[in-house]
Order: sequence, then C-alpha cells, then structure tokens
Amino acid sequence: MWWLFKRIKWEITTIAFTFLIPFSSSIAAPHEGEQFSLKQPDGTTVPVLVWGDEFHQDVESPDGYTLVRDKDGWICYASLSADENEYISSGIRYNPQGRAPSLKKKMRIRLESIHKKVRKNKEVLGYMKLIEPESEQSLLYSPSPLDEGVETAEPRRVTGLTILIDFPDVKSTTTRETIENFCNQQGYTGNGNNGSAYDYFRDVSNGQMLYTNVVTQFITADNAKSYYDRGEGYAYVQELLTNILNKLKNQGFDMSQVTTSNNRVVALNVFYAGSASAGWANGLWPHAGSYRGGVTINGIGFSNYQLASLGSSPKLGTFVHENGHMLMHWADLYSYEDHSNGVGRWCVMNTINPATNPQQPNPYFRKLSGWITTTDITGNARGTVYEHTANSHSAYTYVRNTKEFYLIEARRRDGRSSGLPADGLLVWHVHTDGRNTDPGKGFPLVALVQADGKRDMERLVNSGDAGDPFRLNYNIRFNDLTNPAAKWHDGTGAGIDLAEISAPGQVMTFKIGPDAEVVSYNLSVVNGSGSGRYSPGEVVTISAPETGPGGTFLRWSSSTLSPSQTYSCSTTLVMGNGDATITANYTTPGTIPGTTQAEQSGYQQGTSASTATDSGGGQYVNFSATGAFIEFVVDVQTEDTSVLSYRISSSSNAVLKVRNMNSNTLIDSVAVTGTGFSQSWRTVNGNRVALTPGRQIWRLESSSGSFNLNWFLSKELFTLTVQNGTGSDSYAEGTSVPVRADSESGSFLRWSSSSQAVDQPYSSLSSIRLDSTDITITAHFCTLLSLPGVIEAESAGYLQGITTDISSDEGGGGILQIGNPGTLAEYLVKAPVAGIYGLSFRLASTEGARLVLRNMKNDIILDTINVPPTGGPQNWLSVEGRQITLDTAIAVWRIESVSGACNFNRFTVSATGSLLVVNGSGSGVYTTGTVVPIQAATPAEHWKYFTGWTSDASTLLSISDPSQPVTTVTVGDIPIIVTATYADSPTVGIIMPGGTDNVVTVNDTFFYDNGGNYYGYSNNFSGEITFNPVSEGLGIIMSFELFSLSLPGNMAADSFYVYSGSGDNKVLLDIFNGAALPQQIRSSSPDGRITVRFVSNGADSSAGWKIHLTSENLLSISSPNRIPLTFGIEAGRNGTLNFQLPRTEHVNIRLYDMRGRMVAVLCDARKLPGFYKIGLSGSKGSKLSRGFYAATLVAGSYRKNVAVHYR
Repeated sequence: MWWLFKRIKWEITTIAFTFLIPFSSSIAAPHEGEQFSLKQPDGTTVPVLVWGDEFHQDVESPDGYTLVRDKDGWICYASLSADENEYISSGIRYNPQGRAPSLKKKMRIRLESIHKKVRKNKEVLGYMKLIEPESEQSLLYSPSPLDEGVETAEPRRVTGLTILIDFPDVKSTTTRETIENFCNQQGYTGNGNNGSAYDYFRDVSNGQMLYTNVVTQFITADNAKSYYDRGEGYAYVQELLTNILNKLKNQGFDMSQVTTSNNRVVALNVFYAGSASAGWANGLWPHAGSYRGGVTINGIGFSNYQLASLGSSPKLGTFVHENGHMLMHWADLYSYEDHSNGVGRWCVMNTINPATNPQQPNPYFRKLSGWITTTDITGNARGTVYEHTANSHSAYTYVRNTKEFYLIEARRRDGRSSGLPADGLLVWHVHTDGRNTDPGKGFPLVALVQADGKRDMERLVNSGDAGDPFRLNYNIRFNDLTNPAAKWHDGTGAGIDLAEISAPGQVMTFKIGPDAEVVSYNLSVVNGSGSGRYSPGEVVTISAPETGPGGTFLRWSSSTLSPSQTYSCSTTLVMGNGDATITANYTTPGTIPGTTQAEQSGYQQGTSASTATDSGGGQYVNFSATGAFIEFVVDVQTEDTSVLSYRISSSSNAVLKVRNMNSNTLIDSVAVTGTGFSQSWRTVNGNRVALTPGRQIWRLESSSGSFNLNWFLSKELFTLTVQNGTGSDSYAEGTSVPVRADSESGSFLRWSSSSQAVDQPYSSLSSIRLDSTDITITAHFCTLLSLPGVIEAESAGYLQGITTDISSDEGGGGILQIGNPGTLAEYLVKAPVAGIYGLSFRLASTEGARLVLRNMKNDIILDTINVPPTGGPQNWLSVEGRQITLDTAIAVWRIESVSGACNFNRFTVSATGSLLVVNGSGSGVYTTGTVVPIQAATPAEHWKYFTGWTSDASTLLSISDPSQPVTTVTVGDIPIIVTATYADSPTVGIIMPGGTDNVVTVNDTFFYDNGGNYYGYSNNFSGEITFNPVSEGLGIIMSFELFSLSLPGNMAADSFYVYSGSGDNKVLLDIFNGAALPQQIRSSSPDGRITVRFVSNGADSSAGWKIHLTSENLLSISSPNRIPLTFGIEAGRNGTLNFQLPRTEHVNIRLYDMRGRMVAVLCDARKLPGFYKIGLSGSKGSKLSRGFYAATLVAGSYRKNVAVHYR
C-alpha cells in the first residue's frame, strides 16, 4: 500500500529546533586538519588543528605535535600511555610562541582504542537512532521509489522551529532576522549562500520537499557558556537542552503546529551563541544525537537533534546535511574509522563542498525519498541508445536484485552541482546491506565507480577528482572486462555494458554495448617512451629521462589516463577504452631556502596567471576554487627548521596547503583571512617545518576557497637557546625575540650572550634580535648584597676575562686577578636607606693600575680608583674612594679595568653621618650627634606655601619641628634625607570672569568681584562661573566676608545670583544685593557644584565682594524613608509615594489596579535631582478605592515597580 501515500497531500509541520550555537561547518562531517581556537583555563585561546569528527578527535599544534588536556584542563603536548590506548599529558603546556618539545610529531593512539571511543560516543549521543528510522518514520519520510508512469506525490510541507540560544556571559552577534532569512527567504544570498534552506530542499527534491522554519527570539540559558562547554564527552548537553525546552514550555509555546511521530518531534536543530572551545569531541562541540531529557510540551516529546554554534556566519552545508539525517533518515557516507573516503565530494551526506552551495544527495537517497524517477535498463537490447539530462531528477538503474544495483546519471558542474570535482556520466554502486561508516560489512552502502580505475577514494588518496566520471576521450566503456570492471561485491560479473559514452554536456548519451570484443587503442607518450597500441585494461610501462625539454622531470599528466606513480620517471598505467596521450612535464627547479615566484610552476590545475599590482609587479596565480593547485620541483638545501611565508591576497577566507608529492605528506597549512579586495596583498607566515634535504616535488593547493598567490619564501630558522629563562625556539633572521629570566633561586643580575647583545642586558624582561646563526644567552642570578658593608671580591655574580686566586691578605679568602682593559666583575647591590656613603678598596699591584666603578642601571661612573704600585701582587693596600649618593633602588655595580693589572680583595661601603636636604639648604656630611639647621627654599610658584618636612618615621623624630620651614635636625650614624613639601596657598583668588561656560575647580580659595580685591563697579557687566569641587563626594561652601552691591530701587541695581549645581540642572538658591552680609551657602547638588551669575549696571557703583570658597563632604538628602541619593521609589504612609532622583530626568509615574488596568498618571514632567513625595489619586484627581495597586516609575533608563496598599 506504499503507493497510496504518493497520492496523499502531505501537510507536515516539523519542529526543527535550532537552538542557537554558532553556525559551524563541522557537524557530522570529518575534519581534515581544520584550524580552530580552543580555550585554556585562564581564558586565553590557542590555535590548533583538528582531525576527526564529533565521535573522536585528534588535536595537534599547527606544527604537528599531538595535544591533550591535562587533569586541570590545560592544553599540553601529549605522550602515549604504556598500552598506547590513551593520550596522556607530557606536563609541558602548549604555548604557540614557545619552543617545540622534544617529542614525536603526529602521535596516534591505537586504532582499536579509537574505534572503542567512537562506539562509546555514538551510544552516549544515541546517534544510531538518528540514522536508522523506525518503521513509521521510514514510511513517512522514506517511501519506496516512484515507478515509471506513477503520478508524482504532492509536495511535502515541512515547517520547522528554530530556537536561538544565548548565555548570560555570551551573546550572539547574529540577528534573528539573519536566521529567518537563512531558513526561509526564497532567493537568499546572505553570507555567500546559494539560497536558503527552503531553496535547497525545494531544488534537490524537484519541488517535493517545501521546508520552512519559524524562528523565535533568543532564549538565555540559566548558566554561563563555560558551564556547558566542558567535561568529557557531551556530559552537559542534555542539561542545556532540558533547560531551554523547559523555558520554551513556560513561555506557552503552541505545539499544535508540530508534526510528530509517536508523539515526538521529528527534528530538532540546536544553535547556540559563541564557538565550541572545549575540543576533543567534548562539551558543546557540534554534533547530532538523541535527546533523552523527558521534557514534553502539551504531551509532545523530543528525540533527534543537532547542535551547532553561531560563532561564524550561517552556512547551508551543515544545516542540510543534518536535516538529511533527521527528516529523511539518510546515513553518513564517510568513514568513522578512516578506512575510506566514501563517495567524497560527490554527495552532501559525505563531504560538504562548498559549505555555501552544498551539492545534492546521491541518486539512491533521492530515489528512496521519492524525488526522482528511475528507468530500469537491465536486460535491454544491445545497441539501445539512452540520453540523460545532467543534474535532472531522474536516473537509470541496472539491477541484480532488490538489494544490489547500479544507478547511472549525468552530472555537470552547474547550480547545486557547481562544487563537484568534474563533469560526466556517474555510475553508482548500491548494496542496501552495506555501510560506508565502518569496514565491518565488507562493502559500502553507496559507492562511486571511478572511471580511472584507481579507486582513489577507497585508498584515501582524495575525495574525488576529474578521473571519476565516464566521458568521451577518457573512458567510454564499462563492462566486466574493462578497468574498472563491472563486478558485484561478491566478485561476480555484473553483465552491464555501457559503451560510446558521450562528451560531458547538458545532455549526455550512452548505449548498451555489443558483446565484448578484442580491440586496441593508440597510446602516445610525449617526451618519453612507451608509445604503442594496447588493449583496454592492459598494463603499460612508460618512462621519461630525468632531464628533458624545459628542465627537470616534474610529473606525468593526461586527460584520460592515471599512471600508478605520477611523480616517477618510470611507471605503469592501465590502458583505457580509447586512444590516449600522456605527457612528461619538465620545469626548472627552485631553491629552498629562497623565494619562488608562483608563475614559475611547472604544472597547474584550476589556476590562471595575471599581472600583479603588488610591489615588484610580475605575475600572480589565481587559485579559482577549492582543489586548484600548482606544482614545482624544488632543491631543498637544508635540513634545519625553516618557516614558509606567502605573498597572498584574498577577498574571502581560504586555506592554503603545501604538500610533498613524493611522500604525499603535508608540509604546511595556512589559514588566509579575506580582506574584501582581490589584490590587497600581504605576507602570511606559515608554520615551522622540518625539511628534508634533496630534490622534491611540492604542490601548493587550495584546501578551501579561492585566493591569489604572488610568491612564497622559505627562510631558515636559527636556534635561540635561553638558559635560566624562557624564549628558546627557532626563529628567522632579523626576528626580535622577547626573553624572560626565570630561576628558582637568587636575584636577577644580567644577561650574557655567546655572540649577540641582548637589548636590555640588565632587565629580566628583555629581547634579542637574531642574526644568521644559532645563539645561546644566559640569565645570571646571584645574591643581593646589602649596603653598607664589606663586599668580598669573589662574591661577584658575573666575571668577564678575570681569573681567581687565594689571598695572602688578612682574612684570607679569594681574590680577583684583573688584567687587560675591558675585564670586569659585576655585583648586585641595594642600600635600604638613601644617602651619602663612603667607599674604600683593598688592592695590590706590582706596577699600578686604574679601575672604574660604574652603576650599570644608569651607566654612571661612581668612582675612579687609581691603584699605586704596592711592590708585589700580594702586597695589599687600602685605597680610599670618594663619597657617593645612593638611592634605595637595586643597582648593578661593575668594577672594570682601564689600564694596568692588579689583584682585588674586597671593597667597603661605609655609612656616613650625611644629611641630604631636598628643596632646601643644610646638606652635608657631619659627625654623629651634630645638630644641623635646615631651611626650606622659597618655591618659584608664588602661590605655593610650605606644608612640612617629610622623611621616614625614624628621621622625622630627629627633626625638632617638621612643621616649620626653618628648623634643625640631629644627624645619626646612617644617612638622612629630608624633603620640604609645598601646597597651593589658600589665599589665591579667583576673579569674576565675564561671559558664560566658565568652570574652575577649587578646594580652598577666595572669590572676588570683577574689579579684583573688592573695589567699585562702575561699568556694565554680565558673567557666570561654576565652582567644581576637587573630588567626588565633596560639596562647595560659600562664606561671605564682604558684600556690597547696589540696592533695588536705585536707578540701577546689581544682582548676584547663586545656584546649586550647573548647566541645565542648576537650581536657583537666592538673589543678593545691598550691603547685608549673606549667610553661608552650601551646595545641595549631587555633584557638589555651585554656580554664580552676576549682572551689574554702570549707572551705579558698588564695593563688590570677598567670598571664601571651601568644600566639605556631601550630606545625603534626608527623606522620611531614608532613601539614598540614587534612583528609587517606595510606598509612603497615608497614601503617598516617595521617590528620589540623583540627576535631572523626565519622570513618568503610572498607577495600575490588580487587573493590570491603568488607573492614573501621577507624574509626567521633568524633575530636578532630589527627594519627592506625591499623593495617590485616581483619574483626574478622583479618589481611589481601597485596595492594592502597582506603581511604575520610569526616569530615563531607570525602571522600577512597587506595590501600594491604599487604605
């Protein structure tokens, strides 16, 4: 009865919950070294490459080292457990700028362990339930294929629900409107997509699936994103889904629109704000699964879901792939266990390409869905000719039985098929008992017969190429004897015979061939040997010389044939079904390290050259689409670590990969950020690579997107070794490397280098610019020596050119033998007390010498020591040095030789009875107990006044009166420093300015009339000034000491206006004139300001004023309910409302009854800062009935509701 369902008009409303998590192209599709940013526990992110899918992932650093999180969540370099079943932390945290560890690259756990982890995650996610439909679901969404001549079913109308998720700490930057258009808008082109999700399903279903979505507003989860994006596996996803579904339920969502199966929603798309940052298939990594939380809405439950993120612009690829699972119950066609590439880029259920214009499903899935008609050609007469319109909603079948058969269709790179690897006739091999995802069945569900016979996708060579479709001048025959041969999975010949296959085009033709015949075709080998006539399927040996026309052998190329070893001079190929040509390509080798121009490649595919606008001009190569490449022969002349740089321009994001084609290994992978301009050139640095010397063939290819390449450059890296510090790594010549000293003991003294100077040798945080050589620098640490005291010569933290010996001097110990000029010793010293100190040195010299004592922190010579001849190298003499002034900073002292040779035993730093007077007189060296007069200097600024002497607590006790500018100080046995301090004089006056917008900050000063010093006005005048307190929380006070203005009633009057506050918010306090002395005035403004405005008339004169301006702490405005000076409202007694404003705002207060009806507008006016009380009343002042009410205050952005009981 299945056919009856074809005549039913399907009105299906499916809820596809799109809980917004950043859109990602990673769901249920394998990652092949894609770059992501993962988060460390301290919140920083690090770049990584991910291999695998949502069931298991291997994560590497960009330079190829395997990574893992340790028990504390830090991403570290990985090692393998003893049984090689687990990754374990090496204990070395991953630092992208740090030095690479001495570990093996690309480590992998055992394959059996990977399979076990994949099975576990599938079970946790309930994944198999997603792709294995129940009988009712299968009936609903996967009806049997349409028979020839049977009327097409009415369209299925599927309406999904998209729910968007925010987190308290992470909000989406994608708008609801964007998602609405992405799901539903016909002809949508946003973010480069070819249509909306609606457009895609309508197009690939021949109008049989009309899929739309209802998009909600964002729903905020209860917890921060980091709460859910953590743990092992997907431990917190079910909790997130339950939280959001409950919120949807509490909002009263109407489930009547939702189509269900067994009272469960058919599809649930979940998208969230932010990006997945846990990694290793954990946390909120995009995935698909089954919900098990048990939330129901109006009796409707939930089952299948997909989870993705909104961290980047929404793309169609992942969305339609996952809905292929949930709506149609199609299986994945890629391998979960890396045994095959499945059907590659030929089907959306295998590899999405490109993400913005995903290809249509394979014909078997479309046949299952009732979207195409099929014509059975099994057993049809030989010589029968068939034609097929490329990309149409039809196909031919050749059937063994109900389980195993071929599907034949023409495909063309156009429209939804633009991303296919090539054009031509595709032959699909289907066995309904097979499975693509694991090798357990022994054969796949869906396979593509590859016309070149190389089975590249099964051998993991690629994900589809130009050798896969059948076509004229390539391979026009497919039967039991051809290569590839038409065989069923048990090895039996299929009996199908396709012949005379046409060239690719809008319509292709083929016919049922004659009986197998012995034929031969001509093979032409250009630039090599092996030409001749050969039968189809015959193995032919071909060869070419190492050196030929144009340079060195690069590779073989042919439009129809594929040699077994493309990059070998001598190789074999399988003859095809037609005449063929194969060419040996030659090119001039490039040199590594060095610069290679892109247009000098020896072979290209999908690229073109144009003139560059880049500096230096020349040509650039355009990589037009994913899969485009150029190839070079290069002579690698170093085995040292190198870095590759690329001169690139790209209007959109892309990925460039470099491969060694001899070993088929990845050399480098670089993410290119689009600039919006096709020739906006910039240099992009790649990763550190360890090269192998010798001649190699390199391919530069587009792994994703399109871009322009001008040249690439290889630089040798040189090793910087940092002893006792961080910064060790390999760097290019000219790189400035930051270094940091790090030691568990001692204090940092200095850096030293084997050949190059460190930029700041006496700073523990410094840098060094590398030359073209390896270099070692050392951070030296030593004991910090305290001054004053005796410093033994051998306690130096660093020596250069100096030898040591044993002293015969009293006290013994070691000595330094100082010889040629430039030899030196350095010490780390600190004086806890600043002051003047004395120096002396214990030295011996046969012929005399000269030394210099230098402070290296500021490069100042502290003393020059002239050492007289002492009669022998061990005849010791004490040489007195000079007195020096020291501060309390740590210093590096260097003793270095200027001339001659001497032995150095020790030096002594002695405290003196010194006095240093800063900003005054009295400095000098005194004997202990001397009472010294000191006097503060007169400051250059005449308004400043002396406020006292400052020093440390013990010194202040030795000053007779620290508050007086002239006083005495008693000198002790340690240096003393005293400082005279000053402040602005309170007698500095402010003169009344003319005009407006005058603002002055005051603390303690005087304010005078315009005449200055209060004498007569006899002119017309108008001015305004605002006094601002020196800090928040203070208010201005005006104390009148003299006031005399003309009185009202005279022919002219002067007016003195005083306001609290300033600007539009000021409030008039009073207007003064006459001779009466006004009372003290305090600011009542929240900002503590007072504004004065004065207007005079020249017809009369007056004495003016003198006002003392000070400030005090602001007092809170008093209120019956003690509301602080912030926004607030509360119910008062006796039917009143009290509210308070900290600033001027427009205030609207409305009163509502308990049914939510508005009763009255109590206030609708602009209010100054302050406390207010208003009475309650009904509309137009009518009396209220007793009962409960709600009052709402709106003041600017402030909103507040309060309950009111009116009695």
